[in-house]
Amino acid sequence: MAEDIGAGAVHLAEGAVIASHQGKNDQNAKLGDEVDREDRCDELEIEVPGVIELRQRAAGAPEYRELRLGGGPDESVWAPMLDHDTAAGGWHPAVNFLQMNFAPPLAGAIPDTGSIYLAYAPTEPTTSVERDLLVAMTVNFGAATGSFDWKGRSYQYSLTHQLPCFPTTP
Repeated sequence: MAEDIGAGAVHLAEGAVIASHQGKNDQNAKLGDEVDREDRCDELEIEVPGVIELRQRAAGAPEYRELRLGGGPDESVWAPMLDHDTAAGGWHPAVNFLQMNFAPPLAGAIPDTGSIYLAYAPTEPTTSVERDLLVAMTVNFGAATGSFDWKGRSYQYSLTHQLPCFPTTP
């Protein structure tokens, strides 16, 4: 009987040690994930792939706007690119945009409410900068989900419902 109690205490102690190490491993994994995320976000500030926000207007027609990283050095934010031929907030009707030979087609990917984000980079990079953009797209936005043609070149794109690393401007 004393042996059974002693063996039970040893197993209980072993279980506590294992649980303690698992907790430390979980903490180390979380710390490693956070360091990895910070590294990816730092790199994203340097190499930003093309990023497009897509949504449905109230009338049901799709529209898009180009996004870039803006803000100060310690406070990057995703901001729309504004110029003389954009509507308020940088929006354009997506009439020609959706005719860029997207495979698979984007028409079904645009949500009825909210936005979806499309990151893109050249399918066949010809410079080290283009290779870095393709890596930044894949690492931060996920693997390519399709392709499209624009100005005689083929591009890969990835779709996501949330922008990585940084907030958007209001």
